[in-house]
Amino acid sequence: MKSKQVLRIRLVAGMALLLAGSGCGLWDQQQATRSTGIMSFLYPDEARPKMVEAVPRLELPLRVGLAFAPEVSTGWRRTGLPEASRVELLEAVRAHFEQLPFVEDIQVIPAGYLRPKGGFQNLDQLRSLLGIDVIALVSYDQVQFTWENIRSFAYWTIVGTHLVRGQENSTHTLLEAGVFHIESRRLLFRAPGTSEVAGRSTLVRLEEQWRQDSEEGFKEAVARLSANLHREVLAFQVRLRKGPGEFQIAHRPGYTGAGRLGWLPVLVILAAMVLGRRMRLDHACS
Repeated sequence: MKSKQVLRIRLVAGMALLLAGSGCGLWDQQQATRSTGIMSFLYPDEARPKMVEAVPRLELPLRVGLAFAPEVSTGWRRTGLPEASRVELLEAVRAHFEQLPFVEDIQVIPAGYLRPKGGFQNLDQLRSLLGIDVIALVSYDQVQFTWENIRSFAYWTIVGTHLVRGQENSTHTLLEAGVFHIESRRLLFRAPGTSEVAGRSTLVRLEEQWRQDSEEGFKEAVARLSANLHREVLAFQVRLRKGPGEFQIAHRPGYTGAGRLGWLPVLVILAAMVLGRRMRLDHACS
């Protein structure tokens, strides 16, 4: 009799373990939601923060800070971003701001100056300490999916949701650059850079393939971020030249407002935009 009871207990325990294992398996197929580094830094306690619509007062020429948002801690990322890659990315972003005639100074801010979840209070401190008006925050996130982990992520980015659907051994990279006017908390513009590298490896060389896919995904995402940032910087320059309305413009002592190139960059930008639209229309009709 006792042996039957013991057997019954073992069967129940075995079923419980099986169901628990199945529950984990089902959970692993579900979607996880998390914020990018910029969102977690600026809005740590808000699930869906609303962007500020205040009219910023921009004092030209601008003084810009450039920094990485503190990384989001997660168990799904296989690799962090090497320091050499961080420098490469920040220099790529910096190059776009150096082209603007109304930018006076660009400071790369050390990582230790930004606290995790520091928010705009942290940026206010940097504004007082470094004398910057605007900050370009860059965030990096990379997820490598396996058969055993979550199949998709829904990121909260600056402008909304970015859904990533994973395939076995695939690598997804998301870069985001957000440029904020610190005093008004206003987002001036934003540029993303994404990449998806499909899984191609068996378990034999999986770790090595992950490393290679991580590097490839980062390079692809940087290239796309750079292209998007170039377009957004030019568009911001056009918006700034249009006059009052979206921005309140003030000039520092000694600044004429024309910049080194005056209206020539704007005319070139507008011509390029018109030409690009015409080429797309011609391509669509052909």
